[in-house]
Amino acid sequence: MHDPLSTGEIPAALAGLVRCTGYLTAGAAPGRRTAGGGAPHVLTLAGTGPEGSRLALAAARTRVPHGHRHVLVTGPGMPAEHADRVRAAAVPGTLVLTGLTGLTGLPGLPDALAEVADAAAVVSSGGYGPVAEILGTDAPALVVPQAGAGPEQLARARAFQGTARSTS
Repeated sequence: MHDPLSTGEIPAALAGLVRCTGYLTAGAAPGRRTAGGGAPHVLTLAGTGPEGSRLALAAARTRVPHGHRHVLVTGPGMPAEHADRVRAAAVPGTLVLTGLTGLTGLPGLPDALAEVADAAAVVSSGGYGPVAEILGTDAPALVVPQAGAGPEQLARARAFQGTARSTS
């Protein structure tokens, strides 16, 4: 999505020392889903820290399409009182998990990539880990940059804006 060689951010004198590798999950094979059973699901990756609280709370209150399960993952840095509010607000059929999103998997969710790859849709913060996992799949996604998380989340969300990826 971003090549610092082509933008000039890496000085030409150093260009021979740099190789852009893309996102870490490129080419990774997802394992088997473990959260929410075999039902079709909408996956929300709310992000880490207090920034993810608003997204998690809005997602918890949202009903997903009939016949779908909602798997909502909060980040480990979310304050306990915010996570408690998310759990209390969750509509029936929403499975709320707390843990690390991204490349390392989650307690109770050992292969986040499997959940993303099999999702009917993903709503995610703009964090590096969740976005990398989304890009490794054909899952349709809405990326929501978190206020206060830094400009990189907004840049990732803008990169997704107006793009349509094939779901072959």
